[in-house]
Amino acid sequence: LASDSAQLNWELAQTLEISVAEHDQVLRRKDGSELERSLFEKIYKNGLNNLEQETAWYLDKHESVYWWHRIAVNQREYSLQGWQKQKIYPDLLVCVEEPINGQYRFSVLETKGEHLKGNDDTEYKRCLFELLTKHVKTAVDAGEITIEAASGGISFKMLMQDNWSQEIISELG
Repeated sequence: LASDSAQLNWELAQTLEISVAEHDQVLRRKDGSELERSLFEKIYKNGLNNLEQETAWYLDKHESVYWWHRIAVNQREYSLQGWQKQKIYPDLLVCVEEPINGQYRFSVLETKGEHLKGNDDTEYKRCLFELLTKHVKTAVDAGEITIEAASGGISFKMLMQDNWSQEIISELG
């Protein structure tokens, strides 16, 4: 238990259920080989748009990525709550190994196509991600879950289609 409050305690899911049609294809690397750094065995192509797929391919080959996970589109267990009513459901969770000290940290990634650049929803998410990253170390604890890989902290990053590859390089170190 992380807290005396029953409302703050929750159990981490042991399994995730996703809908897969018979013809859905498993995502593989560009060269046709199997993904190596995905947290779960299979990721299906229909669960990712083109930008998410490109990002997943990049994560899967990057040496500092210990594992990555595509947060399922229809899953509502994992969300961020900002100051607006609607919750944010990020696209990817990445466990990154810091090359200098060997610590692990999490990176929460949200991808956005160019057609969404500058709209209210995108700007709200960008502001929330910047605020969370800035204050994550000074936040007041309201309960805690112990995950060994979190010793290096957590960051939040918005990846826009026009410069995602430059942004992810700075995020992964």
